[in-house]
Amino acid sequence: MDYILTFIFGLVVGGALGFFGCRHIMKKQMEKHPSDMFTDDVLKALLSSAGQTPTPKRLKQMRRQMDASAKKK
Repeated sequence: MDYILTFIFGLVVGGALGFFGCRHIMKKQMEKHPSDMFTDDVLKALLSSAGQTPTPKRLKQMRRQMDASAKKK
C-alpha cells in the first residue's frame, strides 16, 4: 500500500514540477525572442480570428509592437 501512495505522490509532484518548469522556460524564451515564436502564418491566423485582414503592413506593425514590448521588459 505504501508503494502505491509513494508512486501516486511522485507522479503528482513530478507533474507539477514539470509543468511549472516548462512554463518558466517558455516565459524566458518569449521574453528573449518574442517575434521568433510567432511565424507569419500564426500572425495571419490571429488576425483572421480577430476579424481583421492580414495585410503585410499589419504583420510588420504587429512584429514591431511585439519587439517594442519585449524591449520594455
